[in-house]
Formats: sequence, C-alpha cells, structure tokens
Amino acid sequence: MYHYTECGLRNVWLVNGYGMQRTPYGEGVAIRNLDGLHRVIARRLVRLPRTLAGREFRFLRKELELSQENLADYLGCNVQALARWEKGKSRVAKPAERLLRLLYREADEGDTAIMALIKRIGSRGPAERARMEFERTRGQWKAAA
Repeated sequence: MYHYTECGLRNVWLVNGYGMQRTPYGEGVAIRNLDGLHRVIARRLVRLPRTLAGREFRFLRKELELSQENLADYLGCNVQALARWEKGKSRVAKPAERLLRLLYREADEGDTAIMALIKRIGSRGPAERARMEFERTRGQWKAAA
C-alpha cells in the first residue's frame, strides 16, 4: 500500500491505482486518475459524522479552488481565523464547517446556487439601508411594489 500524504492528509492509504517509477530525482509515484481520487476523498470527508480536522478543511477548500481570502469572505470570518483552523491551532467553527461541506456537495453535483447566493449577499459590503416596504394583501404578506 502507498501512504498518500501529498494530498495534505495523514490518513490516506492507496491499496492500488498507483505505480512506482524512476525519475531523475529518485523514485517517484504515479497515481492514476488523481482528480477522481481527490473527488472520492472529498466526498468521504463531506460525509464524515464528526467535526473536520484543519487539514481536512484545507483539503476541501483547495478542491473547491478557493483561496483563503475568498473562503473567509464567503464564511464571513477573517483570513487569520481560517488559517488557524487549517493549521489546527483552533477548532473549526461549526457553521463554517457545515457551509464548506455544503459548498463542496453543491459543486460536486454541478450546482452553484448556494455559491451564487453567497456572492450576491456579499458579506463585506456596506449594510443595506434602503427602506423596505411590505403590504398585506388577501391575508398574505408580500414586498410592496
């Protein structure tokens, strides 16, 4: 078996699907369908019934191809907090972890509605101060025209 630590996780072992080969720099490993392997790892992480470790959180962020800055913006936290989570220096906030799992599942299934909503809401923009008017018509509340 091959202990696949290059993904950033310490607990991933490959039973097969890889081959050892000589390179000019020494012996190396070639993994077949690396993207597929990473998808399976991420799907497993998303479905874990326990809190994600920092390395697992980072793995999912990277699979989503998000920078720390982008993800921090989506989660409504600062980059330093996110970096501490990923380094294991503090526990990942439960709402952030849940949203990351949800974002990965959505992207994996080819949907982007939640990501679009988060972008549209804009966590760092100025607070909306426009007047909101509502009216009740036939017993139902709705936004006024």
